[in-house]
Amino acid sequence: MFGLILMIISTIIGAGFATGAELIAFFGNSTLPPVAVALIVGVFLFAIMSIIAFNIERILPVWLIKSISFVFLVAMIAGTAELTGYAFAAFAIAACLVVIWVGFEKAVAINKYLMGFALIVLLFVALKNSNGILGRTNEAPNYSATLLMALLYSAMNCFMLFALFKEAGHKRTRSEILIAGGFSAIIVSFFVLVILTAVRTHNVAHLSMPLLGLSSSRFTWFAILICIITSMYFAILGIATNKNKKCTHISAHLIALCTAAWCLSFFGFKKVVSVFYPIVGLVMIIYVLFVSFLWWKSYSVYRRTRGR
Repeated sequence: MFGLILMIISTIIGAGFATGAELIAFFGNSTLPPVAVALIVGVFLFAIMSIIAFNIERILPVWLIKSISFVFLVAMIAGTAELTGYAFAAFAIAACLVVIWVGFEKAVAINKYLMGFALIVLLFVALKNSNGILGRTNEAPNYSATLLMALLYSAMNCFMLFALFKEAGHKRTRSEILIAGGFSAIIVSFFVLVILTAVRTHNVAHLSMPLLGLSSSRFTWFAILICIITSMYFAILGIATNKNKKCTHISAHLIALCTAAWCLSFFGFKKVVSVFYPIVGLVMIIYVLFVSFLWWKSYSVYRRTRGR
């Protein structure tokens, strides 16, 4: 269960989240205190995780999962390149392909240690640079705008769960996945709170990787790199996903797509995050609304049938 929780967190805390860039892009203009933003994000995350867990085998086309996973892969490669250079980014892609080839359970075992270390470091940096996590604002809060952005943000961050839940579903029950999702939503919302507070407290919002501006230590650098590469793994897993099989097929087509993503990553990390991430969030909202409509329709049919 602990390994699955960390795997879920790994799909969410990628390049944008771990660096604070996403939080600035989505909530930089929000007048709500960070604790309110974190609470809203946590509720939306769990709701969307639950919808995905119950509908993993149907509705969303495989081509759409592959396309959006490709966008995430471009962002993760760009983030890795900004930290380490494009040569190492190519090496990171190759390493992710090897991990996919050796199997999902091996990835869970490796990720326990890597993500555990990364979360501890990010938490330390964020708390150290936060002047009180229950921050207030003198401006009138704009609830509607923040709710919309929180829904977009949560929906976008849940997208790579399709590949994870499809792979995890072979050995874990739906109840286990939902419990792990609940704990993951709580942990992620807490990190939203502390990271958003930290980047708001200091003048680092203009940086492409704000959290790295708060602490340039090698530990922080390595923790962010871990978060990016683990999310890169899930992006590649999403591209490799198959409608009827497990997501572990490595092919020349997959390698070609990874090469294309590496080339497109030259557009830059911040540009990819600010332009494409809100679009991904909108796609997920449409998916959630469509699933909710189908549930309502099924329930209406059930009530009419029962009433006869």
